[in-house]
Amino acid sequence: PWPDYFAVPPGISTCYYEFTINIGEKPAVPNAVGSTYCLGDTLMPIIVTGVPTATFTWYSDVDLSIQIDNDNSFTPLNAESVFVTQTLGGCESDAATVTTIINEVIAVENIVDHNDVECNGLSTGSFSVIGSGGVVPYTYSLASDFSNSNNDGEFLNLSAQTYTVYIKDSNDCQASSTV
Repeated sequence: PWPDYFAVPPGISTCYYEFTINIGEKPAVPNAVGSTYCLGDTLMPIIVTGVPTATFTWYSDVDLSIQIDNDNSFTPLNAESVFVTQTLGGCESDAATVTTIINEVIAVENIVDHNDVECNGLSTGSFSVIGSGGVVPYTYSLASDFSNSNNDGEFLNLSAQTYTVYIKDSNDCQASSTV
């Protein structure tokens, strides 16, 4: 598939030297996408795609001097950027940068307002909570599926019982606390 090039050394008139130089094209940058996780999640392998017959090489540095794997997948150990190339016919592509992000812990910080039920059997209790960590805005709910959720952490018209408050940040990182 590569064109053939011929060269004759200059100043040589009695002899004819012929040699072939094959010049390959640099493969395209492979495709790989990093992921975002919540602290405590299990990190999953990053899958790289490219030319089916290519070999893939993962590096820990942008200079591509520290090789860390040579497979079509790589499982990060922490929040990091890694670099992956593909080699085809002895030619190595430029690197794709793949970043793994791990978001900080989210939590129900504290109860800021609490009103007990006025009389047994009534639903007049209430409380408010504040979240911390993660990335705002937060969504609060008394249901783990976040049905009937709110964005202010205020819960009204409650009967006397123990509640679990679920909180989710804008990255879908979740936590819960019993109040």
